[in-house]
Amino acid sequence: MRPSRARAESAVPFRGPRRGRGPVALLALLAGCAAAPQPGWQAELANAYVDRTADFPVGERLLDGFDAVGAEPEPQVGDTLLYGLRLDTGGEPRVWYLRLRIDAIETKSWLEMREVLDFEERVSTPRVRQRRAEAEARWAAEGRPDLDSYRRDVPVARLRVEAFDAAGASLGAAESTESLYRLRIGLWSACVAGHARRELLRSLQGPDAPREVIDVEEAVYADVRCVADGVASCKSFFAI
Repeated sequence: MRPSRARAESAVPFRGPRRGRGPVALLALLAGCAAAPQPGWQAELANAYVDRTADFPVGERLLDGFDAVGAEPEPQVGDTLLYGLRLDTGGEPRVWYLRLRIDAIETKSWLEMREVLDFEERVSTPRVRQRRAEAEARWAAEGRPDLDSYRRDVPVARLRVEAFDAAGASLGAAESTESLYRLRIGLWSACVAGHARRELLRSLQGPDAPREVIDVEEAVYADVRCVADGVASCKSFFAI
């Protein structure tokens, strides 16, 4: 896939009177398939943060205004997020809208799991090593617990998801659920963390990557985990 020509999470915010609470934004996803990265993609990505409001003319009808990102410390009932999706395949562009709204927040027994990525397995900290050693010692003495033992009572959002065509006509709606923890973690924060640790992340991947696990500072480890969480959040978003 070529890099998207839009800024994640806060690409094209709609301005105006606000209904509900929380951050609202528009994300333009430009899809184009390629077998390998095209020459010059780095410069293209660096200059890709452009206003694409004109590509989504009916967005104002589907959402009234926005609150600034960070206006609320936690997701709230009524928070609404509108995404504009544009597909360019060489012919006439196709446009859709996807609107997500938090209808309720409930405490549920929830199993928060995700795939562990190769690059995050290649870094650790003394504290992480200690926690893992303690867990392994506990498992050796008591046996490895089943998955249900990892469930925790956590706040979970019930989401209404509705899709619209280019003219703003509803294509259908459905419900989904996601933990508030996952909703707080976005692609943009992962990009910021990944950019800050780009040299390290490059060194952890590819045929010349070190085989041994390396110790890093806690802040560096947190950024690497943030990137991995961002990948998981993207998968969760498209699953929703």
